[in-house]
Parts: sequence; structure tokens; C-alpha cells
Amino acid sequence: MNEIEMRLIDTLKVIYQTDNVAILHRLSGGMSNYTYVVSVGGAKKVVRIPGENAEKFVDRHIERQNLQIIEQITPIPKTEYFNETNGIKITPYVEGTSLHLTDDFDIREIARILRSLHEKGRIAVNDYDPYGRLELYERYAKEVGHRHEADYYRVKEHFYRYVPYLKSFPLTLCHGDAQRSNFVKQSDGTIFLVDYEFCGNNDLYYDIACFGNREIELGYALLEVYFDRPVTDEDKHHFLLWHAFQALQWHNVAWFKHLTGLSEKLGFDFSLVAKKYLKSADDSLKQADLFRQ
Repeated sequence: MNEIEMRLIDTLKVIYQTDNVAILHRLSGGMSNYTYVVSVGGAKKVVRIPGENAEKFVDRHIERQNLQIIEQITPIPKTEYFNETNGIKITPYVEGTSLHLTDDFDIREIARILRSLHEKGRIAVNDYDPYGRLELYERYAKEVGHRHEADYYRVKEHFYRYVPYLKSFPLTLCHGDAQRSNFVKQSDGTIFLVDYEFCGNNDLYYDIACFGNREIELGYALLEVYFDRPVTDEDKHHFLLWHAFQALQWHNVAWFKHLTGLSEKLGFDFSLVAKKYLKSADDSLKQADLFRQ
């Protein structure tokens, strides 16, 4: 048992006032948090523990406010405990399989879940502000010693040519990190979308790009089902711009993690991840150009 897990056991004992607590296993997926399935008095729960420096990327007060909105309008497990200071969040455990571990899911259900959020309008307490966020993440990387290469600025400038186009679309409630690992499928086929820490008002195509972040063709398939019509070149162009942005955004986060020692600590080379993200952003923008001609 490592230090994080020992502290978790102590924290659970204090919160629930019982010694009958145990860590069952850690969930895979995600770059930002440690997520554990635990037992408290025989009841399974999920505990989210933010990783090092996570407070730089997520405002926990805003997250909690948005969660209160989300829990009123979607059938997600209700939060049992939320600490705005340290970011620890506890919810009942949903038995199921994360969609990044299986291809056995109905993409129509993904479209329905996302549409049910987007149809609520601009009701999050914050706008996601992707452009301000990219500048912030870039600054964080610089502050820990990263010197962005010329290719980064070339790709970033390429993306920014399209910002006026992207700003022409309305903002609505978005999950903000709707990748496959945040969808959980139960044995009866029910799918839940979890982990709303990046929730905010945004362009709905942003969420669709998140779902297709590793498989562009899957993103196109979701677009077709979401809008119930054939996918157009305009759709693909729009999708690919956000696909590129997300890669630029996580490129900076990955460098920050590497230069703050997480590659060595976790045995996972975030510098390689950062380089892959930059190439992905470049490739997506080149494809986006083709669909704009």
C-alpha cells in the first residue's frame, strides 16, 4: 500500500466514522486523478483523489456548483462527499465497464446522453474558455522550464486562424472531457457519463471531439447519429479543429507533468505523450484544411 492509499484509508475512516473500510482496486484511465473503488461498511464507493498540481487545472468550487446542476438534470450517481479544498469526491460505485475497455456499446446512446446535456442551454456556472485555458496551460509548462519548440508555435498559429470561425457557434452546457473512459456501461446496457470536473459552457462539437479523440472515424460516426443525417465536410472540419485544440491543450499538460517529476514517479513518460499530442494536433489541422477547401 502506497502513501496515497494509506492516507485514503485514514480519510475514509474520518469521513464515515468507521474502521470498516478497504481499498478494493484502482481504476485505470485519465491523466489527472487517482480513482479508487473502496468498500465502506460493505458498500462500494468511488473516490476521486486529484493528482499533484491538479488544482492548477480545475476550480473545485466551480466543479461543485456545476455538479449540483448536473445531478438535478441527469441520472448520475449523487455525490456523497465533496471537499473543495483537497478535491476529494466520493460517489456510490456504479458496477460496469468503462467504454475505453470495450467496443460493445450503442453509439446512439452516446449521442442521446450528450444531446441531453447540450439541449439544456448555457446553464453551467462558467464558460469553458478554451482559448484562455490554452494560454494558461502554456504558461504553466513554461513556468516549470519547458521551452516550446518552433513546431508548437506553428501548429498553434495554424489553429488560431480558425478561432473566429469557432467563436461563431453558440455555447451550451458541455461535459468538457467526454472521452470513452468517462462513459460507464452497466450489465443491463445503461450507460452513464461521469467525471464533470471540466464541465462548462462550450461548443457542443467539443464534446463530440472528446469522444473521438483516439479514433477520428468514431467521432464522425457519432456526428452522424447525433445529428441524424449524413456527415458533411463542414462537420468534419469543425470536429477536427476541436480535435486539434484538445491535443494542443494536453500537450502542455503532459509537459507540465513531465517537468514536475511525474514521469519518473509514475514510471510513465509524459514527454513522449506530449510529443504525440503535438503531432496529433498538426495532423488534425492539416485534415481540417482539406475539408475547408
